[in-house]
Amino acid sequence: AEYMGGDSCNGFLQRTQMAEITTATKFAQLLKLKCVTFANNSVFTVANTLPITLEDYAARLGQYLFCSESAWIVAAVIASRLSTVDENLFGEQSLHKILAGCIIVGLKFTDDTTYEHKYYCECFGITKAELEQIELAVLQILHFRVFVDESHFNEMKSKLSNLSNLIPPPPAKKRCIRQLTVCEQSPTTAD
Repeated sequence: AEYMGGDSCNGFLQRTQMAEITTATKFAQLLKLKCVTFANNSVFTVANTLPITLEDYAARLGQYLFCSESAWIVAAVIASRLSTVDENLFGEQSLHKILAGCIIVGLKFTDDTTYEHKYYCECFGITKAELEQIELAVLQILHFRVFVDESHFNEMKSKLSNLSNLIPPPPAKKRCIRQLTVCEQSPTTAD
């Protein structure tokens, strides 16, 4: 068999990355469905309105985190469990950090290759201390129970797949995403 590198390999990577971005965006839409008007102040709450929509933030993370689609599905299950424990966590000012906390726990749980916190902080746009605080809060709220069995995984995967039928796509608008130089390079793996 002939080696299929070059364009074939690049095409595969682009399709894989698009699947991750699509799943990440659907996860963001699922979080918005859980949003309440008045949320509790928590480690997830940001003081000011962020200059990036949740969907654009999720798409950016889907592009730069280099995690599997499974990590996004597990993160969505984790978010669902968080909302079951305390639905008042999910306010407009907390969704970005909840997304970050769920995906960092999800990717560490599912993916064989993870990167240094410094890299993830650049992608999330938060400090290392904030990331560690958010990650620990997710784990403590769930009493460190983040295992997702096959039936819950498949149920969430189906829910995310069907989500695009439930929610109309947001109107097209100009993107205001600052490209991070560290994310344009291949990340180094953690030792």
